[in-house]
Amino acid sequence: MDTSLHRAAHALARGPAHRLAIMAVAVLLTACAAGPDYVRPTVEVPDAYKESAGWKSAEPKLAESRQPWWETYGDPVLNALMQDAERANQNLRVAEAQYRQARALADAARAGLFPSVGASAGAQRARTNTNGVKVGNTVGIALDASWEPDLWGSVRRSIESGEAGAQASADDLAAARLSIQAALAQDYFRLRIIDQQRELYVATTAAYGRSLQLTQAQHRAGVVLLSDVALAESQLTTAQAQAVDLDAQRSQLEHAIA
Repeated sequence: MDTSLHRAAHALARGPAHRLAIMAVAVLLTACAAGPDYVRPTVEVPDAYKESAGWKSAEPKLAESRQPWWETYGDPVLNALMQDAERANQNLRVAEAQYRQARALADAARAGLFPSVGASAGAQRARTNTNGVKVGNTVGIALDASWEPDLWGSVRRSIESGEAGAQASADDLAAARLSIQAALAQDYFRLRIIDQQRELYVATTAAYGRSLQLTQAQHRAGVVLLSDVALAESQLTTAQAQAVDLDAQRSQLEHAIA
């Protein structure tokens, strides 16, 4: 009977301590464990706008292979300019370097899941006596390997973070490339429009020049007034000024494209 009471008292004395130790271990494990997986929140978006029945969600066909969008214009000059921009644009080079860096960080994080192995080798040549007759060679090779299990999920979380960073950098690169291509195409088409306008102003200036000569001859013959001559001169001067302005705009676009 005394033995049973002693055991019961000993169990009661140890019970709270054991429970406290178990609680401490549980708290420690909870603190070290990685958080839950991220779940993207769902957003309710209607398939069509209520204002118009003709609107609907876009259905991009990303799986289909398609040529670069600027080739649909069939302009070999534009195609060559796009190739030059892909090779030489500095902003694009910076975005590509940032993507490579993010990709390398993601790969480095993934390497934490696998064992690391190292090797080293050494050789030594030494004389064993004072006469220098006998020579000894010593060769050593050392191998070491280490691996740390990802008990708390920190490596997996690092991989997820690295992959997310690499994906964001890839999106930035794609956005930079598209922005450069769109700006180049826009400047190129504006330049072509200015070329057409310039041809029109050249023809207009020539016509106004002939009109001025005719008006001056008519004024000398007393057919028209001096105000008619002034009007013809004003039309010619305005057309010439507009042609000069177009030349300036064209030069700016050439610099932007280059």
